[in-house]
Amino acid sequence: MMEIDPLLDALARAEVPVALGMIEPGVMRGVAVRRERTSRRRALCAVAIAALGLGAVGATLPAPFVPRGDVPLAQPLALAPSHLLAVDL
Repeated sequence: MMEIDPLLDALARAEVPVALGMIEPGVMRGVAVRRERTSRRRALCAVAIAALGLGAVGATLPAPFVPRGDVPLAQPLALAPSHLLAVDL
């Protein structure tokens, strides 16, 4: 243990390498990117939960009654292929 004390003292007096000074901005940039991803993920989860909640509420509400004749798709279509290809023989 006595041998490590002089080494640590010499290390404390040594000048900090320039490369170590460049680590901090890179780390802070990475933290900012991670924080942004986390906030995006939370927002997406909140929207997904809201959509599921609205879907569950919508599924429990009764649908309005629509008579069959009022639905436009129930009428025969004039441009259906069976009408276009009909040939009078």
